[in-house]
Amino acid sequence: MKALRFRVRNYRNIEDSGWVPLDPVTVVVGRNESGKTSLLKALNKFNPGTAETYDAQREFPRDRYTRDYVIAGSTGAEWPVSSIEFEIAEQQKNDIATLLGPDRTVPETVTVTRHYDGSLGFSYMPQIGAKPARPDPLMEILEDLALSDDSSRLAAWSSAWYDRFTGLDDITSATGRALLSEIDGEISGLDDERLSALGAIVAAMLRMPFGSRVIDHVNALVERELPRLVYFENYGVLDSAIWLPEMFRGLEREEPEPRFRTALALFRHADLDPRDIAELGATGNRESDEAMQRQMEERAIRLNAASVDISRRCAELWSQRRHRIRYHVDGDYFRIRVADDSLEDVEIELESRGKGFQWFLSFFLVFAAESGSGMGDAIVLLDEPGLSLHPTAQRELLVFLERLSARNQVIYTTHSPFLIDGDHLDRVRPVFEDDTGHSRVLKGSWPAHPETVFALKAAAGYAMFDSLAEQDRSLLVEQVSDACYLEALSRCCARTGRGALDDSIEVVPCGGAAVCGYLASLLMAENRRPLILFDGTDTARLRRHGLVRALFDEGDSSIVLLDEALGWSGHDVCLEDLFGEDIILEGLGNATGISLSLAGDGHQAGLVGRIESAAAAANISLPRSWRLSTALAVTMSHASLPDDVLDSASLLFTKLAGDGEGR
Repeated sequence: MKALRFRVRNYRNIEDSGWVPLDPVTVVVGRNESGKTSLLKALNKFNPGTAETYDAQREFPRDRYTRDYVIAGSTGAEWPVSSIEFEIAEQQKNDIATLLGPDRTVPETVTVTRHYDGSLGFSYMPQIGAKPARPDPLMEILEDLALSDDSSRLAAWSSAWYDRFTGLDDITSATGRALLSEIDGEISGLDDERLSALGAIVAAMLRMPFGSRVIDHVNALVERELPRLVYFENYGVLDSAIWLPEMFRGLEREEPEPRFRTALALFRHADLDPRDIAELGATGNRESDEAMQRQMEERAIRLNAASVDISRRCAELWSQRRHRIRYHVDGDYFRIRVADDSLEDVEIELESRGKGFQWFLSFFLVFAAESGSGMGDAIVLLDEPGLSLHPTAQRELLVFLERLSARNQVIYTTHSPFLIDGDHLDRVRPVFEDDTGHSRVLKGSWPAHPETVFALKAAAGYAMFDSLAEQDRSLLVEQVSDACYLEALSRCCARTGRGALDDSIEVVPCGGAAVCGYLASLLMAENRRPLILFDGTDTARLRRHGLVRALFDEGDSSIVLLDEALGWSGHDVCLEDLFGEDIILEGLGNATGISLSLAGDGHQAGLVGRIESAAAAANISLPRSWRLSTALAVTMSHASLPDDVLDSASLLFTKLAGDGEGR
């Protein structure tokens, strides 16, 4: 069954998470102590791969425990913790239909809730009504047989049985079952082909549950089909050598350390009892004991089989390198050695391998042991996976999680931007602590809390850069307003038959000339050589000189200065100057309501500088985003532009096209 959404209540600092939608991969994002781990741990005990139950004394909200649990004399049955809504699979629908009988509505979804006492509650949509299973289909056949002229004996028999079933409201009652069993025996004794349809109906009714409500049997069926939830955290990463006496002591504790749980999963995968291994290691003269020798040979065979199996399974999901894993017993120590395809004959300890592979192998063993032999249809809960990995390895971990989600649903927590897929920000569920100290989960929006949003903003930026790096040709400009002007000018030029900006060029505003340089260096590291358009200013000329020395070859034309491209060398020039004073001042007034009169002579001072000087002289404070607001007003209000403006723009586009050739 596929999980559609979940809800956590009355668990630690979570009063009520509300319903949280689930995707194939769902990411829970939040700062430390925001409640991410509590969400996963509450979910894990819904249907864990190992025997774990809720402990109200430790997990019920502390501020309410005495009042609502102790004084109230609660048994836990009235306090729900984790709820999951599932979509019922077609096979389960068919099984439920058989249990319900004819003319009963089969539910599409079921919500299952685990309470503090471990009990489960079930809620179906559409609801399963209390409609009794009537014997109508059976009575219709009996009536047809009673009215038949073929055999007076069969007609009399059918009529008598029709009368006996008349008035019976529910064939699942004790009376109904007794009647069905009796008529089934008589049908077998008569051995009449005309009773085959009747016999089939009776057999189907006998397969329906008796002696209790049908809903109990439906609930039992659903409970059997619930997916396992497998929880894993970084503390569960395996050591290279497991000292068995320490492991036994650790497992005897009320809450064993995660690494001992992982070690136990390893032995379950190898189909070995760790205590048997310890006893073999403690034996003195093992060579003289033939039975002991056979046991050791059996152990070696199992270890070899488990080593081959885990190596093969890991290769299916971990695609970076092909590893050969070998389990080895040395006295009281169980050791794990690993070789890879670069040096196949060289085995080294697990802890000397990369952190990513250590995490993966440890998780995989727990997953294999606790999800069931099918390695699918589980809900995998990963708490802060891959924290110790380099950002590039974290991105590779995302690929692994996607592959894992092909057969399982994955929920993981993180605060690393590199473990958030920028192409799937819709999968993110932000978690934060509100003013009351309780955790909240947001759906469909991002919180205002800067620490929570940071990872999301960084992931979005990384995704944008990835998308940019995929473009064959990029034009980096200083401001968003520059991008608006260029797009509008290009449309007007194309419409009037002039040279326009090439469709293959992606205009990218960088937020300043300095950022243009940083972004250019990043793109060149991805073997993408961008075009850069700077304003025609002295500062821009100095910046171009520095970038040419650092990134480009002397004489490289990848950096274009606006004044040189327009033939206005020596002037301070921004794209606003290309439109002219009248159009820009009109746009400024429409966007901000500010009216200015400018001093100065044309391009020498630069239109942007003249506007800012005039505003300062008039004691007017320009909005921070006045250039963008003006650009939007200009481009939206001018479907056509003067010929001199378009001629200058076409000259600029021709220059950019020439400098961009071959990129």
